[in-house]
Amino acid sequence: MRGAFVVALALLATLARARMATAEEVLGVGGRHVARAEAYARAGSDVLAEAHFREAVHAEPRNLAAYLGLARVLIRMARHEEAREVVDVALEIDATDLELATLAAALRVEAGQTTAALSPLARACGARPNAPCFTRLADVAERVGAHPEALTALRRARALGANQHEIRLRIASLEAWLAPMLSSATATSASPPASRDPRDGSRAPSPDCSDTRPTGAR
Repeated sequence: MRGAFVVALALLATLARARMATAEEVLGVGGRHVARAEAYARAGSDVLAEAHFREAVHAEPRNLAAYLGLARVLIRMARHEEAREVVDVALEIDATDLELATLAAALRVEAGQTTAALSPLARACGARPNAPCFTRLADVAERVGAHPEALTALRRARALGANQHEIRLRIASLEAWLAPMLSSATATSASPPASRDPRDGSRAPSPDCSDTRPTGAR
């Protein structure tokens, strides 16, 4: 009986090794390096994780998971400039990847590039319109003070089925905050232009009404 049990255990171990080998074959070289890198990252071994992520990128230059993992490890190691370079390369491969676009936006904000922070997510949302993308675009826009852009993104997210209650609250808050500025801009655009002399473009002088004598008596 005991011998049969040992044989059964050995068979199970053989099957497990076979499944692992098959999984590694399916993953390919790059996938195997990504799997190892993720394991090292979870264990806190960032140096080894970086090495395997780089091996994955070298083996499979279009493996987005490898670029994303490498960028995150570099950020954890406070090497933000290198992380931005990695993400920019990955976005050249696929500009529509939401996680990459979000990370690119966050890195630009961290670097003080507030004007450029919206472009990765705006491009991703334009290529693949979806509620999560527009919601993240709104988050970044609010963070950098681009409130009109945030309002527009939230309205798009609502139209695409985002969490209606939360989105409605955010839209109402932004509309209330922007209302005075929008009213001021509307009033300014509605004001009539000052009278100008068509000959030289300068302001025409006001007529002198102080002298009420007839023309011939002046």
